[in-house]
Amino acid sequence: WPLDAAALADARARGTARAAEAEAAQRPTYIFAGFRAEPFWPREAFPEAVAILEAAAADIRAEVLALLVRAEGDSEDEEGEEMSAAARAAPEWQPQREGLHTGVWQKLELWSHGSPVEENCRALPNTARALAALPAGVAMREAPGRAALSLMLPGASVRPHCGPTNHRL
Repeated sequence: WPLDAAALADARARGTARAAEAEAAQRPTYIFAGFRAEPFWPREAFPEAVAILEAAAADIRAEVLALLVRAEGDSEDEEGEEMSAAARAAPEWQPQREGLHTGVWQKLELWSHGSPVEENCRALPNTARALAALPAGVAMREAPGRAALSLMLPGASVRPHCGPTNHRL
């Protein structure tokens, strides 16, 4: 069956461009010497950090769920008790702006540029304590260290990508 040479060339060019774009999205823009980038790290690579985060998981989950309730503007907690104005004041989730997704994907930064985001850490004290307890080499408390919560609503889709450096999980 005859193929249109121009259509074939156009399809090949579009496919090559997409592959180059995907490959570029999988390369960090800043490389730290001595660190390697891995798409998935085994838990055995960070036993102390995993133990700290797993021990705090239930408290972190409860804090995040309470934060989401406050963000919705509900004035009652899970038990139906009226929350104080201070408890209702929730930090604002920020949209992801990297252009890597469709749908709703937001973040709440807890550490940015190697420093805590005080308002957000106050709103999530157990989460902040768990981050502070992580070993220094894992917690990324030095610049450009960052820790954030991600919130994705159903239907959101994220393109394959890597972080800006090879020292982020």
